[in-house]
Amino acid sequence: MVLGNFSVGLSVKNFAKSREFYEKLGFCVIRGDNTRWAIMQNASATIGIYEGVIEKNILTFTQGWDGNGQDVDPFEDLRSVQRELKSRGIEFEIQAPMDSQGPTCATFRDPDGNLIVLDQHR
Repeated sequence: MVLGNFSVGLSVKNFAKSREFYEKLGFCVIRGDNTRWAIMQNASATIGIYEGVIEKNILTFTQGWDGNGQDVDPFEDLRSVQRELKSRGIEFEIQAPMDSQGPTCATFRDPDGNLIVLDQHR
């Protein structure tokens, strides 16, 4: 089972200050509106910074994309990953419809309540 490309979404209090801070660490904006949110990268590390967009930090695993948002083939469909995780006892808050294809998402939480999102854009 492959969870997909990993990124962290950070809920920030001041977008401009956070962007400047992460740029000092070598992160560059690769997409976003640059007023309330941005996806930033430093080599293979990807973070999203969000002001007023998300309540708390989020761990995200994206199926079918690499760290640059480019298609990866082949890739394991999110529904297959969901099925495997459910068989291991993971309880989902939102489940991807098993009778669908293409873009979808599923969510669950770790033991400390951190939100984990499985995402698939294609």
